Amino acid sequence: MKPSALLLGMLVIGVILTAIGIWGWFMRYNNMYAGYLWSFMVITYAFFAASATGSSLVTAMHTVFGYNGGFKKVARYLIAISLITALPAFPTIIGDLLNPSAFMYMFTSVNPESRMAWMGILYVIYSLILLIELILEMRHKMGVGIGIFALAVQLLTLMNLGAIFGSSYGVPAWYGVFSPVLFVAAAFLLGFAFQIVGVSIAEKVYYGNVRADVKDLLFRVHAKGIVTVLLVFLFLLFWYFAVGWFSPPVYVAQQEMFNYSLWTIVLGGLVSLALASAALAKRSLGTLVFTSLVLIVVVFTSLIYYVLYGQIGQAIWLYDFKAPPDVLKMTVEEFFSQYDWMPALMSPGLWLLLYPLAVKLLALKEDERPRRLFILR
Repeated sequence: MKPSALLLGMLVIGVILTAIGIWGWFMRYNNMYAGYLWSFMVITYAFFAASATGSSLVTAMHTVFGYNGGFKKVARYLIAISLITALPAFPTIIGDLLNPSAFMYMFTSVNPESRMAWMGILYVIYSLILLIELILEMRHKMGVGIGIFALAVQLLTLMNLGAIFGSSYGVPAWYGVFSPVLFVAAAFLLGFAFQIVGVSIAEKVYYGNVRADVKDLLFRVHAKGIVTVLLVFLFLLFWYFAVGWFSPPVYVAQQEMFNYSLWTIVLGGLVSLALASAALAKRSLGTLVFTSLVLIVVVFTSLIYYVLYGQIGQAIWLYDFKAPPDVLKMTVEEFFSQYDWMPALMSPGLWLLLYPLAVKLLALKEDERPRRLFILR
């Protein structure tokens, strides 16, 4: 596929998904829908937030720890990918509120005990740091100091995100305090995956193909990173599965736990590990990009299982492990409500819109002088 056709296709799909998301949000707002559950809006926010943070952590391997290789040639790509992946998280979490203007209360009257308030504050700081990093990189003034500060904020933000889910779904034994560790592993996987896809697109647009040293970087850092983190991810999943399965009492129904484990361990872990290993062995960029797309889908779907079954576990616990079938049915129906999944489409739509525009409008090639945006000059 020609690069111009690829960018145009991304833009068209992005416009369609964003339009559906906006329409879904108006339906949600006009119907005064306020679901009890955390559903697709929250999942999509967590997905893009973790992806952006993971991408920044991968970039920090170079900016902080000095693992350069061909990094300088793609430094602007990687920072731009992190920034653009962070932005779609905001409309989703704001749109989840029945009164979106209430989002500002988080900053005007902060509750120090609220993890959600800290999440909003940390992600605003994080996004500003990414913008500063991009400006400094364009001006060739990027240093270790800003990299270390960014790394600290990224880790705090990501661990706080995992702690929110862990404290909310701490009823089953396999959730709780382990959730931040699982989120860090998932974030690294998503960071590697988004960077592989984003760098491949930018390279084909600018140079017609991925340059040899950039391809070497993707295999030497990203492909090996995926294999390594997947092994950690699998270990964590097997560990959580064992704790949740054998620790009495079992808070989550065995069938539900089996479904979660089947998806995340077999497809999310083993199949992705086999694909990544094959790409690394053959040095096939096409296989590596395909593996990255599979990982993106798998981690997002595993978040659906994680959040849905966590709330089913809460329902079982609240009803003293005798939850009526109607309660569980209502939980699933509310979770998959059109007032949640339709607005959530706005976020992937925005990413598909913003990244092609960034590739065409920003000076992302190394040593290219910014001409269009004054703030980047």
